[in-house]
Amino acid sequence: LECKVLDVSGFALANCYEMNYGRSGGENIGLLNIGAAVTNFVVIANGDVMFCRDIPAGGANYTNEISKSMGVSTQEAEMLKMSAMSRQEVPDDVVSLISVTNETIAEEIRNSFDFLSATTNGLSINRCMVTGGSAGTTGLMEAVSRVTSLPYESFNPFLRIKVNAKKVPAEYMAQIAPLASVAMGLGLRQVGDS
Repeated sequence: LECKVLDVSGFALANCYEMNYGRSGGENIGLLNIGAAVTNFVVIANGDVMFCRDIPAGGANYTNEISKSMGVSTQEAEMLKMSAMSRQEVPDDVVSLISVTNETIAEEIRNSFDFLSATTNGLSINRCMVTGGSAGTTGLMEAVSRVTSLPYESFNPFLRIKVNAKKVPAEYMAQIAPLASVAMGLGLRQVGDS
């Protein structure tokens, strides 16, 4: 194998945003990709990435907290978390642990917003978009919105992608969209891109 292009997930996320939504003009756009172990936080100002940070928080935080607090295996904890996310009946302790973990992750994200402000002479975000497999965790985005005082909208990595609905159902595309933003951004890269 010969490596032709090397990228980081935050820049891949920004590439996917630009391909789907265009350059950000005069807006400052915040992008959050809440994954399994890491949350990518990217700020695009006037079409350029001005800030990129990986926050060590994501879906695994829920699984680990459920496992530790309830004394179950990681696999059982993951099943409980996924059941709660799909609104199935789970023990009250699971719901409580998810709520507490939402607050912990929201605070980690808020800390990154504070760091952004402190290191960029008060750069503020006009619009924020969210993606990632853990972004759909019940109550998480409400907690993040509350602590950052910003509304969030879903990031659609397939906005400008034409798909044959007879071959790939729209429901499937909607289901995988939160998981595909970084992969789409990586796929857009070519040798010589800056």
